[in-house]
Amino acid sequence: MYNGIVKRYITNISLSIGGKMPKTISMAQKREWLEKFESGVTETQLASRAKRDIRTIKKGLEDARRERVASRARAELVKEAMRDHNKQLLNVLNEFIAALKLPSPGETLPWDQQFTSGSIKLPGMTATYENLVSPNAISVSLDVEDKEEWALLKEHLKREKMWLLLNQWKKKVATVLEARIRLKQLFARSLEQQTGCKIVKDTAGGPFIYALSMDAVFQGILEQLISPTTEITFEDNIQIDKERGVVRYRSSFILAQLRDRVEEFTKQVLEAINYVVKSDQAKQVIATYREADELTAKLRKAVSEITLMGLVPGQCRICSRLGL
Repeated sequence: MYNGIVKRYITNISLSIGGKMPKTISMAQKREWLEKFESGVTETQLASRAKRDIRTIKKGLEDARRERVASRARAELVKEAMRDHNKQLLNVLNEFIAALKLPSPGETLPWDQQFTSGSIKLPGMTATYENLVSPNAISVSLDVEDKEEWALLKEHLKREKMWLLLNQWKKKVATVLEARIRLKQLFARSLEQQTGCKIVKDTAGGPFIYALSMDAVFQGILEQLISPTTEITFEDNIQIDKERGVVRYRSSFILAQLRDRVEEFTKQVLEAINYVVKSDQAKQVIATYREADELTAKLRKAVSEITLMGLVPGQCRICSRLGL
């Protein structure tokens, strides 16, 4: 009962002063007061026009100022967050461009038929293979695709042609690797057939060819095939040590450990090289490399055009969370 009496008393006082209960002042009204105050209207004038106590006007102006400061601070934070977000996406694009390189001739590739499955780590990418004896056995993925920002980048640029080019490029790189592996397998068979020596990874009894040195010779073959300007003379790069029964390639690689017939062995190695260089598999290596090189240039151009903007267009779920 006491609370009811007090409530009626306050109501009567309010009605006697203004005829009705005072309303809550909206933030829009406070902003309007601040705008007028900053344009030259005094607090006293605002109170008179709004029929408000000057203390109410002062508090309203302060509320509007606090809200504006908070709004500007939040806008700056959002702007900074967007700037950082855009920078992260541009960094991913730059990593993307850096990875768009064809495998160099120096990359070690499997050749033994026992390698039915595995992976080849290359700069900026990984090639995974299953059953090398079958076609289309290799799939390629870029290291940058494992980053969280990659999915966000795809949301931003979902309509860009570069994604189609990327899929085509990865398939083409896979064909480049497959062609080189086929050629390397042919070279290994030809070496063993021509020389009568087995290719081994570790020291073995009897005449043998070091696998590591065979890799070095094959690198020279690839350089000759895909870089026509490269002048490599295999005859000049093979040295014979008759006393030790050793045949070296480019001085630092022991190609074979033999008891005798080092000259005959050298001739047989050169025959195997010449056979491989003129093979259909070699022609396939050249063709796939040229096709992939052309596609690499197209894809790099498509990605570079976006980075030159300095701003990644489109939106992603992070942008939505930032209120954009």
